[in-house]
Amino acid sequence: MGKALFVLFFSFVGLTSFAQTGVKVYGYVRDVLPGNIPNRQVRSAKPNTTTYMIYISAPSKYTITPVEVWINGEKFSAKSLPNVKTPVLVPKDNTGNQISLVAKTSNKVQQIVTAAPAEATLSASAKTKAGTNELVIVYKLNGKLYTASLKKFTRLETLSAE
Repeated sequence: MGKALFVLFFSFVGLTSFAQTGVKVYGYVRDVLPGNIPNRQVRSAKPNTTTYMIYISAPSKYTITPVEVWINGEKFSAKSLPNVKTPVLVPKDNTGNQISLVAKTSNKVQQIVTAAPAEATLSASAKTKAGTNELVIVYKLNGKLYTASLKKFTRLETLSAE
């Protein structure tokens, strides 16, 4: 009986050590149209752009540092804008309505901004996860690398630039 409890206890401790730390990823994609273009400027019109809005949330007791982002299998280095106030609201459409991307929370929320493509791959598991997930974030927590992924981006309504 004591041996069974011993094995059960250490199995539980082992499994909880591999559990996620409460980190949550939010990913949104939106196409932005160039807006009204005068006829004489049609040739120099900017094409539609795609904007990615990426946020990561973690319990306030943790300090995480995003270091690498994989978007649709393509690798980028990452910068973060820390301490984003929640709720995070953006225009839903051109009528002035808003949509909440990140609900109000007591967790720390950071916006992730992609930078130049990363040269070295920091996490082999991130590359593997990038094959089946549209968004993979590699972050540091207590000196160790972890990954958080999102199967699909949430597509927002197309917005027209004015």
